[in-house]
Amino acid sequence: MPYTIQFPIQAIGKEPCPFTVKVLCPECGFDYIHLETVDRLDGQDNYATKTGVRGNATQLRCFCEHGHKFMLGFGSHKGNLYTWWEPC
Repeated sequence: MPYTIQFPIQAIGKEPCPFTVKVLCPECGFDYIHLETVDRLDGQDNYATKTGVRGNATQLRCFCEHGHKFMLGFGSHKGNLYTWWEPC
C-alpha cells in the first residue's frame, strides 16, 4: 500500500499559472528533481493497479540530485483523483 502522507511541495505561483507548485524530495527536501520514467497502470476498474485506487494510475519515477529515488503516483477512484508518493 502506498504511503498516504503529503509529499513536500513549494508554492511558486507565478504568471501565467498562479497555481504552480514545485515538488521537493521527500527524503531531504532538495528541489532539484529529475523525472526518470513514467508508467501507466490499467486499473481495469477492479483495483488491478495494486495502489489502493480502483481506476487507472500513473507513476512518475523521480530522483533528486542527492541520489534519493521516489515515485509520485496519481490514480482515480470513483471519480476522485488521488496522489501519493513512495520511496523506490
